[in-house]
Amino acid sequence: AFSYTFAAGTQVLVINPAGTLATGTITMPAAPSDGMTIRFSSSQIITALTVSANTGQSIVSAVTTLAAGGGAVYIYRASNTSWYRTV
Repeated sequence: AFSYTFAAGTQVLVINPAGTLATGTITMPAAPSDGMTIRFSSSQIITALTVSANTGQSIVSAVTTLAAGGGAVYIYRASNTSWYRTV
């Protein structure tokens, strides 16, 4: 299992575990700017993935699993404090 929160200024996360991960949580940054994109990918399967918004934010179309070599991209809209999945 793993847990990762995007720090200010970080927009890309590459997860490269030795094998399949049963669970994991990725939390979006606390103070994103409008139009900010967040990208993450994994070289191995993540069976149960939780993508969490930070305080006062929401996630639209959250990823719940990743295949080996899979990933996702989200873009932030400040007008409604929401992260939208684009890929």
